[in-house]
Amino acid sequence: MDKKDVLRYLGYKNQVIDESMDDLIDKHMKSLASYSGRIIYKVFDFKVDQDVHVLDTVLTLPGQSVKHMLSQANKLVLFVATLGPEVDQLIHKYSYVSGTDMLILDACASVKIEDVLDQMEEEIQGYKTPRFSPGYGDLPLSVQANIISVLEGRRIGVTVSESSLLLPKKTVTGFIGLSHEPMTVTYKFCDDCLKRTSCDFKICNRE
Repeated sequence: MDKKDVLRYLGYKNQVIDESMDDLIDKHMKSLASYSGRIIYKVFDFKVDQDVHVLDTVLTLPGQSVKHMLSQANKLVLFVATLGPEVDQLIHKYSYVSGTDMLILDACASVKIEDVLDQMEEEIQGYKTPRFSPGYGDLPLSVQANIISVLEGRRIGVTVSESSLLLPKKTVTGFIGLSHEPMTVTYKFCDDCLKRTSCDFKICNRE
């Protein structure tokens, strides 16, 4: 885990942090060191018409964003990764102890799940697009349920609520485009993005 990423999730932008904050971040980064995460990913063929259809599954990925992300790809990787319910429970415990500790631990857990996904990407052969998840661009959260169904996310304890939220909370689903050739695809979906009213650049790295 990189402390700079934790600070970014906490909203810091090059400010100097005091020693007590630095110590708290170190404490909570260490508390998550033993959590390796659980992950499922699988490579699929796809076809494109009005939407992107993941072949041999019930999954359709609607929207212009997905078509753009896969415009130079010939396969895609679906994935689900989670830190598990234990991390949710730890964050919840701190909500009764210290709001500051809870926020820092939550930020550390967000960085930790990204680290898990980075390790997954290192295992995948080929040229890859950036990761893309429901809620990015114009891809709706409602596709979460079908992603979890296709990947049998329940095998690693992942479920989806009626409002399309993932449980445990520190869980991420999405896809990566694959190709035998280098790709130049980037995120350029601000006008259509479902997060346009609350974006803090964690997703798009537009800074």
